[in-house]
Amino acid sequence: MLPSIPNEIYFEIFYQIKFRIPTTWVHPSVKRDLSNMALVCRFFCSVVLPWLFERLGITGRNDEEQFAHQNHAKLCRSVINGDVAARTMARNVKSCAFSSWTYEENEQNEWCFREFLSLYSKSIGYMSNLHELSLTSTPITKDLFKALGNLSNLNTLHLMQCELAEDIAKKYFRKLSNLQLKTLRIIHCGIDDESQWPEFFSHVNLKTITDLETNSWQFCEVLAEATEPLVLERLTIGFAANLTILSTILSSCPALKRFKMGPNEMLGKRQLALAVNALPHLERLEAPLSILNAILPGRRVSTVNITASEGPTPENGLQILSRSARPITYLALPSEIYERDPHNVWTYCPHLRTLKIQFNTENCDYDNLIQDDEDIESALSDVLRDSPVCRSLTSIIFDFNQSWNILFIRCHLRWLLDIVLPYFPGLTEFQVEPAFKWTYSQLEAEWKPEVVWQEHGESVLQWVQLFQEELDNLDHDGFLKRLLVASGG
Repeated sequence: MLPSIPNEIYFEIFYQIKFRIPTTWVHPSVKRDLSNMALVCRFFCSVVLPWLFERLGITGRNDEEQFAHQNHAKLCRSVINGDVAARTMARNVKSCAFSSWTYEENEQNEWCFREFLSLYSKSIGYMSNLHELSLTSTPITKDLFKALGNLSNLNTLHLMQCELAEDIAKKYFRKLSNLQLKTLRIIHCGIDDESQWPEFFSHVNLKTITDLETNSWQFCEVLAEATEPLVLERLTIGFAANLTILSTILSSCPALKRFKMGPNEMLGKRQLALAVNALPHLERLEAPLSILNAILPGRRVSTVNITASEGPTPENGLQILSRSARPITYLALPSEIYERDPHNVWTYCPHLRTLKIQFNTENCDYDNLIQDDEDIESALSDVLRDSPVCRSLTSIIFDFNQSWNILFIRCHLRWLLDIVLPYFPGLTEFQVEPAFKWTYSQLEAEWKPEVVWQEHGESVLQWVQLFQEELDNLDHDGFLKRLLVASGG
């Protein structure tokens, strides 16, 4: 338990505590103090040890694409061998993530990947309180299927770029039927080898899943074949290869509150047909305009995200926003749509409180590439040039899909004051960089930056340490310097 120095040294220290002043050892106050100390240490141990094992990250390859050092091998081997203390610790694991375990036959260290993956896969079967399992670039083996059958408390499963091992018999797929998942995410799985994935999908227990994300159309076809209504509340699909199947899926989701779908280029001009009484509880919708046209009218949607798609937006395409049965208060849309038709945004969404403008930084030509803060400033000026003044908007987000000059918060404030506020004087929140958000303090009558800690806190602290010599040129009101102190830099 204390590997840094031998236990004998600790025994010697404890021995000195007892016999340094022998005459006082039996004094009631000494006994009371030491008893309290022992109680506190025991309580500390019982609280902290479960925290240490709450999350396990098991990585196959390091940054150099070599076999990574295995920090959890000793624990997992002890778990499999029946060690009581190890199995107690295993029951404290709530979240486990496998990453980078894909290997090629005859690859150097192939046996390491195979044997250690087997070791870890077997051990998670003893993590009876595991709630979340994430597999990224990891083969799904027989050992893993066997372990899944023992995880009665598992409610979240994420599969990203995974492949099925070749020797999986049908009996192992039946283990999936025992899981009572709430959240399931299957992304980029079965692209190269689709032979057994339909078998995998057909054994997923759909009766308990409320949150599903996938870009596998094979899985969508399984959803459409469900004989009972789905209990999904959130559904995200990458694309739709068949609008009839999509309509069947949506009609089978009476509890659905959020629906998200990626670009829809492959369907051309075909339109989705959906029954009027479908999706009675839908609140949030993210999809191309062609899908919005079929879903939005008459439904109580208040949050809309228009997904960018190939080809021009239909003339007056934003008119569909006025047909929601509930006022739209949040709207996200591509920058080219807002830049071409800014007045209609406010015509059709008079109750809008939050606007998110998304810039396409991946598929634009070289002359329009956004590479530095000057390009961002130019893009902001261009997209707002014809925008009407709107005093009711309280929050605006500019999404450039990646970070430039993450710490350039002095520029953020200048863009806010010089470019954005003249069009939206009622703003209380502003964001142009995912890691930072600006909020207006009514009490102090000034704008203040804050870090989006949950998603970007760790990276921000790393950046302030890396660029601490340049903070004077980047900072505003000592904000970054205070972060540097907090980071220990």
